[in-house]
Amino acid sequence: MRVQVPHLVLPPPLYQRLVEAAQQAWPNELVALLGGHRHAGAVAVTHVEPLPATATVATFAAEAVAFAGAEAALRARGAAFLGFVHSHPHAAPHPSRRDLAVAWPGCVQLLFGGASAENLQSKAFTIAHGVATPLPLRLAVPGEAVR
Repeated sequence: MRVQVPHLVLPPPLYQRLVEAAQQAWPNELVALLGGHRHAGAVAVTHVEPLPATATVATFAAEAVAFAGAEAALRARGAAFLGFVHSHPHAAPHPSRRDLAVAWPGCVQLLFGGASAENLQSKAFTIAHGVATPLPLRLAVPGEAVR
């Protein structure tokens, strides 16, 4: 019996906007909410909602009211909250100790990182009980509906 590993799928234009947002936030962290839908075998990102936060080179913090507003904006667009996208300037796109300690179980974490804004890489994870599980990242093929 073959077990299907869930994957994260994004439309290429949305992914490109996230790369550009991480580059523009450099040298500070980018942070935003991911919205979309979970399907058998896939987590489909259809919307990204900026999260007003205090961001530095090493961390970000958002007020509960800012999160609630961003999450409500996702729902107004018909998207469910899936998790977060954030960046690790000057570091690999892997969860930090802080990420592992504070991540909400089951939330998707799409991370961008690299030595410079021009050379960003991305990886996706789910985190539960301090353990990060890689989530394969796939860009939708042209014409593929991401819902």
